[in-house]
Amino acid sequence: MKKYNNNFLIKIIFTFLILIFIAFNVQAEEVYITKVIDGDTIKTKNGKTIRLIGIDTPEINWDSGTADFYGYKALKFTNKYLLNKKVYLEFDQDKKDDYDRQLAYIYLQNGDFFNAKLLANGFAHILTVEPNNKYENKLKEIAQKAREDKIGIWKKIEQLSDRLDTISWKDAEKYYGKNVIVTGNIVNTYKSDKVTFLNFSKNYNETLTIVIFNDDLNKFAVDVSDFFKNKKVKVTGRIKKYDNAPEIIIDDPTSILIIE
Repeated sequence: MKKYNNNFLIKIIFTFLILIFIAFNVQAEEVYITKVIDGDTIKTKNGKTIRLIGIDTPEINWDSGTADFYGYKALKFTNKYLLNKKVYLEFDQDKKDDYDRQLAYIYLQNGDFFNAKLLANGFAHILTVEPNNKYENKLKEIAQKAREDKIGIWKKIEQLSDRLDTISWKDAEKYYGKNVIVTGNIVNTYKSDKVTFLNFSKNYNETLTIVIFNDDLNKFAVDVSDFFKNKKVKVTGRIKKYDNAPEIIIDDPTSILIIE
């Protein structure tokens, strides 16, 4: 008798439930996609712009013809699955954002949850904007797995190592104003009302600190203070001077990775 592992069975059950949702949920809306703006933003045949809930793909700057790491690849992936296709929308609490875009979870005709598919394949990181958090826990699990497996966008630091200096945190003062990759152990962390600090030394007032503004924590899918504490990490960013000590401000979860 053929045996199936737990993940396979879970996928079958999840797909079955989605198909039931598509068939019977009165909130589901069927639309036809005629344009893909970037990995997480699309347009329908009737002219509505839809922004996918719970995720964020790398940005594309169409005016300058540039894109963040994996921006064009995320666009290509979304094109493959959504362009000129019929899909189904599920809504959360807020149905529109400040740009008058519809906010939705996207389901393919075979029942695949496309928001989750982008995360699982490394084309997006999580982005939770309250009150739209219906699938937050599920999406966090998927994002963490992609991070652990270093899939897609999570390979950014590895690829940047070909053109950026990799330095010890102890040498940060020698690289003011430069983009580098820093290695070291996070020995303690601190979260204030506005900022979270990751410190490489107990003498944090005079040594390199990683700074994450709390408004950006919804992108990380983990409790940053606990997740990186006592871990060896690689961090990429520009070293700046603040109060006579070096710091790197990061707002992208792919800019910091735990290493063995």
